[in-house]
Amino acid sequence: MGRAKKTQKTLTLSQLKQKLFYYRALADTYEAIQKLRIACSNRLTAIHKLGLDEEEKLRERTLSSIVDELLEQEKRIIKIVKEILKEIPIYNEFLKKIKGIGPALSLRLLSINWDLNKKLSDWNAYAGLVPYVYKCKCQKGHKLLLPYNPEKRKEEIKCYVITEREKKKKGGSIILDREKMKRCGAPVRIGEIAPCRKHSGYKIFWNPKAKKTLWLISTSLAKSGKFYKIFYEYWREKYLKEKLSLPHAVARAKRKVAKLFLAHFYEAWHEIEGMSYELPYQFEYLKHSPDRLLDWKIIIKVEEGEIEIEDFEEFEKEVSESKSEDKEKMEKVLKK
Repeated sequence: MGRAKKTQKTLTLSQLKQKLFYYRALADTYEAIQKLRIACSNRLTAIHKLGLDEEEKLRERTLSSIVDELLEQEKRIIKIVKEILKEIPIYNEFLKKIKGIGPALSLRLLSINWDLNKKLSDWNAYAGLVPYVYKCKCQKGHKLLLPYNPEKRKEEIKCYVITEREKKKKGGSIILDREKMKRCGAPVRIGEIAPCRKHSGYKIFWNPKAKKTLWLISTSLAKSGKFYKIFYEYWREKYLKEKLSLPHAVARAKRKVAKLFLAHFYEAWHEIEGMSYELPYQFEYLKHSPDRLLDWKIIIKVEEGEIEIEDFEEFEKEVSESKSEDKEKMEKVLKK
């Protein structure tokens, strides 16, 4: 008799949320070991440049063995990560197929507490991918940043600054009890508009870990991606033609990549989980033609080599034309 095939276990969304703390701990441990290994490697390089006597050669071998041990620890964690990611549908159907995103970056991205019940604009704000911020002040005097003008909101915006924190003991260590945290809650008044970055004395609304992760992903995609690398190069050259400096053009193009990737990640995750979602702001509210929206499934076809891109503008036009043709055919079928 043949051996029965093992069915691939997949995690539901609720199960994934329950394991977020473990994923975050694993991702942080990998990053800490990687940082230490890189620092040790840099020290070794500096030692070699200075030249070595017999006593220093012995020390160099000791440091070299530590670097090797750290590298082995990294490999062990990646092996565990690969086994974990096999259970996650969004990794198998989207992240795994994107060139430039490996298991470590995937786990780092999935360890962030993304709320699928929120809009894409909320995800952009959570990752610090907004063009500008509003420097505000609440009635109690707390300074805080907001991604929108509080005076233009229908509901009253309240201060999110945490005023009380309670600590509890767990397993011999003291941790923050998040359930008993108290926020200010006072009404917020508008201040001035400013660039999206940290401002002295003001509390930030974005998640620094999410912002850093998207920056790492955009950097990796710009270097070794397929579709996203073409997209990055297209915008970098466009910004250079506008006479921006090279560092400024690179930073802007990477931000474009980060926002587009996050939109595809948001769209793919909702569709895989069978959840409804709103289109990006320019299509949902500004009424831009949805035919120009680059669907995540088209991106996967590019990544897998089913579609080749020679010129990005031509590719965008072809996608738009094919979508409008499909729409016309569907309308004719419905009329019949």
